[in-house]
Amino acid sequence: MRKLFAMILTGALVASFLVTSTASAASRIPQIGVLSGHFNYGPICPVITIPPSCDDGPALRAVYRSHEIKIWLLVPNQEPKLVRTARFNYFGNYFAILPAGNYKLDLWPNPWGTTDCDPEIRCDHVGSSNVPANVSITGGQITRFDINVDTGIR
Repeated sequence: MRKLFAMILTGALVASFLVTSTASAASRIPQIGVLSGHFNYGPICPVITIPPSCDDGPALRAVYRSHEIKIWLLVPNQEPKLVRTARFNYFGNYFAILPAGNYKLDLWPNPWGTTDCDPEIRCDHVGSSNVPANVSITGGQITRFDINVDTGIR
């Protein structure tokens, strides 16, 4: 009986230690979130021709390969700090794993040739409705942000 009691007591102490150490370790781990989205770019071919004048697939893939998303961490009373660059995949999708916080996103290079943009000043994104933009990343969640660029081709 003593042996059984000693085993139960040992098991309870080990379980208590594991729960306590796991909880304290979890409080030290930064909260991580995911930023993901799609690059909507177009039209690339004139849309008012019948039949359509070109296959935009290869052109879109070239655009995806030549652009990236710059991600700056925003901290009150500090200059924005570039912390990550996300690339687009073959289909125009991207993702970045980031600590919880506030960030500024921008498409780089600017599709209209302006590459000397200050992250705090809106660059000349003619036709783009949503970059640069601020996003908040929450730990344990996926934040979706799609970039939309209207080329103006009709």
